[in-house]
Amino acid sequence: MKIALLHPDSPTAEGSGAVHSATLIGESLQSLGHEVVFYCPGTVDENYTKVNTREMDLGSSYVKNKYSKINERVIELESELASFDVFHSYLMRTIPSVGKISMNHSVNTVVTLNAYGAICPKNDLLYENKGHCGTNGSLRCTSCVFNSMRELSPKPNRGVIYQGARILHHTIKNMKNYPIALEASKYKEEIDAFQALSNHVRKKYSEFGYTNKNINVIPNILDERFEIDHKSDFSNPIQLLYVGGLKKHKGVDRLPTILRELNNRSERKFELSIVGKGPLKHYLKGTSQSNRTISNNMTLYGFVPYEKLPTIYANHDLFVYPGRWHEPFGRVFLESLAARTPVVSTDVGSVSEIIGDGGEVGDGINEVIELILSLSNNQLQDYSRKAIYETNKFKKPIVIDKINNLYKNMC
Repeated sequence: MKIALLHPDSPTAEGSGAVHSATLIGESLQSLGHEVVFYCPGTVDENYTKVNTREMDLGSSYVKNKYSKINERVIELESELASFDVFHSYLMRTIPSVGKISMNHSVNTVVTLNAYGAICPKNDLLYENKGHCGTNGSLRCTSCVFNSMRELSPKPNRGVIYQGARILHHTIKNMKNYPIALEASKYKEEIDAFQALSNHVRKKYSEFGYTNKNINVIPNILDERFEIDHKSDFSNPIQLLYVGGLKKHKGVDRLPTILRELNNRSERKFELSIVGKGPLKHYLKGTSQSNRTISNNMTLYGFVPYEKLPTIYANHDLFVYPGRWHEPFGRVFLESLAARTPVVSTDVGSVSEIIGDGGEVGDGINEVIELILSLSNNQLQDYSRKAIYETNKFKKPIVIDKINNLYKNMC
């Protein structure tokens, strides 16, 4: 079977979970004997040879956003992409262009729904960064985006004018995604099948008018490189870990409060490692500098190369996730469980579906704090032993078989 897979970036890129997931899918399908070609918006390392690649050469434009350019480029490559048996896009904001190709040609089309970009300009379904959102519209989305951007953490040594310009820039940048969401709604019925990463994602898209029968729940693949022996011994001090974007919808601003409360209320000592980059970096640094309990027990590592993450997970006692948004899937939970590191998280989106008996979920950060305080060292060890079993349903042969069957049923 000839498969064109529109990659979020390129197979050699360091980036989001979507980048690594798309790469795993393409390489796994290639190993089964399919002819796979990655179509890459990003730059491909010339030394990469596992799967054939095609750089899309988006050019430069200060007016159009990234996804508008990708949609235009997909249409320019229409006849080429239509020659494949399957055209699978791992970018949900390409529904307009993929839908047009599906409407005009016999190629079977699939789009992965790995977040909410096809229905929400901010991609998080959090209205003004607070409550969960169930509808969209030009005025509502503009108000939401603007008021959400007003919460951007000020950069050190920058004035009010700079901050105002920054808020306006990010508002415009996000609102450029709104016309794409409108067009996606128009062409969604032309897509032959959608891959939703969780039942929660399927439910959310169905609430916005997507037909349930076309949405197939197929999760992310566990990267086997994270299946390593656990290193920490679950003794004092308890080593907490957060890995991911430093963004408000992921609850990163809540981490200092969690750390402070744990150390103030427990005889045990808690230390927190934060791995990742994002707009809340300055907020975290400022909070650390203003509170000795936090500064003595919190370490910001910034960006860490992907290949070093398994050891980082294995060296920590507990992965903590205080997110606010409807978590679509979250590869970090799989990665943590594979390294036998238990998880405590807010009960958002698909988290409980993923972690199962490998941890606990709570309603809000107060309950998360109580859960962590209640876990004895022996209980952490017990969760660690159970964690690896929760990853079985996400292993490569099982997930790839589901994707392969999806393709076969269409062809």
